[in-house]
Amino acid sequence: MYHMCNTGTVRFRSTDEEPWIRRFVALLMNFVLICDLAAVSAYNIDTNYPILYPDNATNRHQYATTEFARGYFGYTVLLYRDSEQNSTWLFVGAPRGNYTEPTRLSRRSASISEPGVVYRCILPGPCVEIRPAIVENEYINVIDELKGRIMKEHSWFGSAISIDRNSGFLTICAPRAIMSITLYNGDQVYTMHGMCYNNQLFWKSTVNTDKSYINNYGYSTTAGYYFSQTRLLYASGDPTWNQVGQVAVLDPGKSVRMVANLRGTDIGEYFGASLTTGDLNKDGLDDLVVGAPHWKNDNGRVYIYLGTRKGEFDTSSILEGANEDAQFGYAVACGDLDGDGFSDIIVGAPWDGSGAIYIYNGDISLKDKVKPAASQKITMQLPTYSLPTKLDIRTFGFSIAEPVDVDANGYADIAVGAYKSGHAVILRSRPVVRTTLTIRTIPDTLQRNFNKFLVQVCVEYRDYDKARAQAFKIILTIDERQKRTKETLLELSANTLADRCLNTSVTLSKNIQDFIEPITIYALHEFTHKDLPGRTFCDTCPVERKSDTSKGVQALLSFDIGCGADRVCNSNISAIVKFSGVRQVKHRVNNNTWVIGSNDITLEASLMNQAEPSYLTTIAFTLPQNIVLRSILPYCQEDTVGDNLTVICNVGNPLGKDELKVVKLDLDMRHLTDGSQHGRVLEFITEIRTRSVNHGTRTIKSSLTLQSEAFLTLNGKANEESYYLPDLDKEQLNVSFQHTYQILKSGATPIREAQLFVNIPTSVNGSNSLVFLHKPRVRIKYNKIVMIYIAGGYHDCSSYGIDMIDAQQNELQNEILSDAANVNAPIFNSGMPQNVPHELRKRRDIRSHTIVAAHIVKALYTAKTVKSENSTGNLTRQEVVHLNCSTPSVNCSVVQCDLSALKTQQDIGKLVMRLILNVTKLKDTIGLSDETKIVKFSTEAHVEIVQPANRIASVEDTRYAMNLTTEFHSTAKTQELQLSVVLVSVTLGLIVLCIIVIFLYTSGFFRRKMKEELTALKENEMTEDVNKGENTGTPE
Repeated sequence: MYHMCNTGTVRFRSTDEEPWIRRFVALLMNFVLICDLAAVSAYNIDTNYPILYPDNATNRHQYATTEFARGYFGYTVLLYRDSEQNSTWLFVGAPRGNYTEPTRLSRRSASISEPGVVYRCILPGPCVEIRPAIVENEYINVIDELKGRIMKEHSWFGSAISIDRNSGFLTICAPRAIMSITLYNGDQVYTMHGMCYNNQLFWKSTVNTDKSYINNYGYSTTAGYYFSQTRLLYASGDPTWNQVGQVAVLDPGKSVRMVANLRGTDIGEYFGASLTTGDLNKDGLDDLVVGAPHWKNDNGRVYIYLGTRKGEFDTSSILEGANEDAQFGYAVACGDLDGDGFSDIIVGAPWDGSGAIYIYNGDISLKDKVKPAASQKITMQLPTYSLPTKLDIRTFGFSIAEPVDVDANGYADIAVGAYKSGHAVILRSRPVVRTTLTIRTIPDTLQRNFNKFLVQVCVEYRDYDKARAQAFKIILTIDERQKRTKETLLELSANTLADRCLNTSVTLSKNIQDFIEPITIYALHEFTHKDLPGRTFCDTCPVERKSDTSKGVQALLSFDIGCGADRVCNSNISAIVKFSGVRQVKHRVNNNTWVIGSNDITLEASLMNQAEPSYLTTIAFTLPQNIVLRSILPYCQEDTVGDNLTVICNVGNPLGKDELKVVKLDLDMRHLTDGSQHGRVLEFITEIRTRSVNHGTRTIKSSLTLQSEAFLTLNGKANEESYYLPDLDKEQLNVSFQHTYQILKSGATPIREAQLFVNIPTSVNGSNSLVFLHKPRVRIKYNKIVMIYIAGGYHDCSSYGIDMIDAQQNELQNEILSDAANVNAPIFNSGMPQNVPHELRKRRDIRSHTIVAAHIVKALYTAKTVKSENSTGNLTRQEVVHLNCSTPSVNCSVVQCDLSALKTQQDIGKLVMRLILNVTKLKDTIGLSDETKIVKFSTEAHVEIVQPANRIASVEDTRYAMNLTTEFHSTAKTQELQLSVVLVSVTLGLIVLCIIVIFLYTSGFFRRKMKEELTALKENEMTEDVNKGENTGTPE
């Protein structure tokens, strides 16, 4: 068992000076020699094979009844390697522990509870307890005749441990040891004085300083050469100073003095709770790391101060904990983990979940105040190959030992304490190697007709010679982006580095398009050793240096493109873009126009290269919105960017000198139907792209102006232009007639909104209606009384102010009928009117048989004109009465029809209005009499295009308005024809006929000489034929 002597004498001090001196003395030696090491990044810390104490102790059975968690096993940890004995020790403090075998102690010591225990474990091997030379309470001489008793119960022996690396001088402190002093008068004075134990007299000194600056001085300590390589300074933390904390840097010369003072910034952050030292930027001077674990919501943070030769610190950066209550920075340490000369920072966060440690890279960039990033976060909650799966390790990172190489592989290892669960964990480092790869290709330049090439990869290791004995592999990634080789991923393996170079053959793909871009070859080196369950830790298996980019290398293999030694192809491409199927407008900058709704068009581009070859030449067309392709070319691809279609066509790889390419795109314009876009200019962008350097045309912008072209032509016809009204004395007389209007659409642009308006005279001077409308003989929607026929279907119209009569209910008596016209029939037809009265129809039949007589009768009996009774212009006293909407005294109604269904060119709409005129009311209103009088009834119609509002001027003979007129004639009563008049007329006719016959006879019209002339002509022809036969000697 390892015994230590006590410190000999303890100086009594007044109670107001005790706290800070006691902490300083107790903890100063614990951190005097912490951290003089470094590493760039801690990626080489192995977490698969941790060593766990007390579980991995070979004498674990001896401590079967020991409650390690209750004793705070892992409260402090310390690593030490004895190079003379070639052994490594792990010291673990359990400040609330009890000795395992109290029966061996005296009766006085058997009753001491939780004095604290320190365990020394040989790696690998058993653990033993370290005890003071005197375990029980002991009596000492304080001064003169004053006696004191050191009370060791709950003294927290092992809460601070330190060792000198060179001499092996070990110091263990019990900061809660209480001293009882008997005064001269017999009174007892108790003070928590604290004790430190080692194998020689403990040196201590006091610090003369103002107590207002140092209240809990000595809470944490460290030492280093901060300002000079020959001047060792001590740093001591006081985390409660002025509620923010501070760190004092002391020079322990003949007279202790403060040479620097660092202070916290946030209240309650506990600045100075942990300290460590190391050369983080490799400048030859130590740097100071200060923990503040209660910053923010106990997130915690760590301050980095760089030592300088100016005698003061430079603040480098601040590391901040991300998780609340984690107390990031509760413990800090420095160590050389990969041996590159830079110190790394190890930060404990014991309440980050079940605990974690973070590794931060030391680097020269810290001089530039570059904030380092965590290179590794380690927790004991991850699965490992050597620990029980259900092991519960808590407060991992509460204590961190100065890194020491425990397995003699040349790389420092870490010991981490987890007092809450009673554990100490050792994490070992793997060797780090710097790998250099080189790639060579055969040939070094590819001809375009080659089909394969050779790749050679050579490997070289640095910083760790034993890496040559390890198996490795090379992963080749070849032309991964363009895939111009059949093999894009290859793996080359080697057991050792006997062969420094590995070779493989690569086959090129067929139909390669890109010869400008070189083939990219990327090689990555990996060691093939794998950690597996059941294996032991391989302390010679290296890992790649994480910050070393040489473990992966890239090479480029170029094609021979025939553009000279500089491998730069200077092309000169000229291009012309034009439209086909559009209108050309003279004297305009943008002379290409297209009528909305008309035929599709073609966009044609012509390219010619006038210089060196142009590789991967494409032409990209960006089309305006709503324009697509009618068909896609096989060498083109479509892509949509936003609302615009982009068409990319390959035109040559390469496009040789003086080579002409023509690309035609058939554009589908059917989605452009909005006539309101009249005047809008569409922009077509044509872009020429090539992997070569193009000194010619690159972008062409072509404009196309949209125009709206839509016209409506209005035609009409009255079913009968004239009606004769007999029997005016009848009580009720009605005439049915029709007015038909036809609307013809011209122009390609669809009409979005158009109206037909028809004005119909209905009354005079506010009288009752004279004119009515028949209901259509089809189903009527929404009580519409008029329908228009457009493009094969019926559409409703609206009427205002006109009465409607159902013809099927026989509401009209003595009606002069007119059959309804077929809406599909032509509007201008010939023949006899359909609505002639029966008396007039019979008279016309007679006249067709005796045409001459009828004309004579008509000449003899012409209707007399009734003389005007009033010459003042009154409507009821005029010989010709005009019933139209232009006459002031006439009241009119309106029929309105929507013409939006007229979409395509040459669409036709037809409105048939069957009107009924009440002649009786007309007679009463305007004074029709038996004398001749004419009534001219006119409807007025006009069409109006609302949308598109803007259109080009009409080039056709269009008509937007017209009138239809029907005349109604009132005839006088016919007189009885006298017999004498008939006889005279017949006699006169016979006389005229006789005269004509006599004239024809005398002129020889009735003489029949034709037969004799024909017979003579026939005889002459026969005679001529006989004469011809005799002359030729041909028999008949």
